[in-house]
Amino acid sequence: MFVYQQALPARTLLPLTSAQSGIFHHQCQHDGNPFYNVGGYIRLDRPNLGRLRRAHARLVETYEVFKLRIVMNDAGVHQTHSVKVNTDLALVDLSAWHDPERAAQAWLDDLFSTSIALEDGELYRSTLLKLSDSLFFYVGMGHHIALDGIGFVNWGTTLARFYSDVSGAWLPGEAELSNAELVGRDGAYRNSGRYQKDRDYWARKVGYFNDGLFSRAYGDQQGHARSAREVLPVTPQLQAKLLALCETLGVERHQLVLAMLTVYFSQSYNADSVVIGTPLHGRHAEAEKAKIGLFTQMLPLLVEVEAANCVAGLLEQIQRAQRELLRHRRFPVMEVANDPHNPRAKNQLFDFAYSYLPVGQDLLFEGQPGRLVYCSHGHEQLPLLVTYWDAHGTDGSALFFDYNLGYFSGPEI
Repeated sequence: MFVYQQALPARTLLPLTSAQSGIFHHQCQHDGNPFYNVGGYIRLDRPNLGRLRRAHARLVETYEVFKLRIVMNDAGVHQTHSVKVNTDLALVDLSAWHDPERAAQAWLDDLFSTSIALEDGELYRSTLLKLSDSLFFYVGMGHHIALDGIGFVNWGTTLARFYSDVSGAWLPGEAELSNAELVGRDGAYRNSGRYQKDRDYWARKVGYFNDGLFSRAYGDQQGHARSAREVLPVTPQLQAKLLALCETLGVERHQLVLAMLTVYFSQSYNADSVVIGTPLHGRHAEAEKAKIGLFTQMLPLLVEVEAANCVAGLLEQIQRAQRELLRHRRFPVMEVANDPHNPRAKNQLFDFAYSYLPVGQDLLFEGQPGRLVYCSHGHEQLPLLVTYWDAHGTDGSALFFDYNLGYFSGPEI
């Protein structure tokens, strides 16, 4: 439950960005639901624990996301930064269990299925799990109001850089883009003519979307069923074949996978069009690409399958639709989707969501590989979320199918 505060410490208070505001209000409507937990763990073989703790301390001291707090006063909801920073990295020893890997998975499931409270507290969790004298999991999780999927990947990458920097002299190449700058950009946009044009565009656009491919088949029609995850490994051999096909067609791998999913669902459910929730991360400059934070805006991508008479035609349509989305990407589309005065408003915009997370190759901790693993919170609200976890040619790439148990059973997936 969010706690209203009458008095606050003397700290700089900033408004929430549009993306943060939408997340905040949705979380308040579903208090205690962990569907905004983002993160996972790094699988480490024989790490130097002292160096790992020092690297973690440098990480949380350097980046704003670990100091971010959400507070509320008479003027509304704000974001600010804590003066004190907790640099501790707690150790949980599971090595004495009969099956430490299974015990670690149960521990992770419990963590990721527990909501992070928003009231003036840390918006992240970090722990070190010991499975044996040689195997450790560095766990990192954040609330989506502070962190998106790319931000989590950057968290792992930066930790590895700090760990490998024995001299302690390495600093990020770009000065971190501050939250104050992001808030300023967001405010300037909301006060511009572009904002109203984008609002008009989305108010018209949502009326063209269908009523959804999937119907809730299990559980309470109004409830929020738990979700399960099915993992489809994408082997280096399959990655190579996808890359060769992409070069032939002149598209990116994530676009090709999106086209395959679109064809499958449109044919399986006899639909002329499909609306896919597409997270646009909005990271263009180097400082944005490297930031451990939130940039994601989930936007609806409408694909008219009937109008495409071949795979190449479908891919071209997807590319055009994505370019169109980019022109209107800054507007918080849920403002019009949930507007009671808009006759075209819809409670659920997307048939399913598709996210592409380029992970890069295994992280190197002074030459020793660390495997980044993306965890599920187990409470997906959409019928289906498909995540392409792209490790660029290594055996860690996979497609994650997080399916809502109110819509699908395991055998159906």
